[in-house]
Amino acid sequence: MGKGKGFCRFDLTLKVHTQMKDLLDFVRNYILSPTISVAIIALIGFLSRNYLSGWIKDIYDRSLEDYKFEINKALEDYKHDYSKVLEDYKNEAVIKQKAAIIAEFISEWIYAGKKQFANYPPSAEFAKTLNRLSFEAFLWLPKESAIEVSRLLTNDSEAKNFKIVLEEIREHILGNKEKIDPAIIVAFESWN
Repeated sequence: MGKGKGFCRFDLTLKVHTQMKDLLDFVRNYILSPTISVAIIALIGFLSRNYLSGWIKDIYDRSLEDYKFEINKALEDYKHDYSKVLEDYKNEAVIKQKAAIIAEFISEWIYAGKKQFANYPPSAEFAKTLNRLSFEAFLWLPKESAIEVSRLLTNDSEAKNFKIVLEEIREHILGNKEKIDPAIIVAFESWN
């Protein structure tokens, strides 16, 4: 009986030892062999080249797309700001042109007109100048301002003082925030 139990233990130990030996032989023959090692290294290289380079390329492409997006957004913002500045500049130039027409028109009418109308009818050149200025002004003046300028030029009894008319036109051109007291407008009398 004693022999049987010892023999079983030895047999079991021998089986475990044989299985370990087989496992080590498998590792030595198949896993550690140069051909298998080269194949494993090639497989690792292939996987890393495809997946790692793809991963790096994705990161680079996303970064490049983000950079392009930011540049395009900044460019669009710049274009928008520049076009707004350009539009404001054009509007300001138009405002100055309109203001110059009114200023020249009323100035010609007040000073040269007194001399010209004293010798009625006025000279052809003076009439031509006043007509040009009048027509230019009446093309863009709002209705109320056009009526007031017309009353002023025809010496209508209901005509407002030319300073009040100038202030109303100024307010129309520049907006309500730019309203001024007409009394501060300076006009020089003729010295002749």
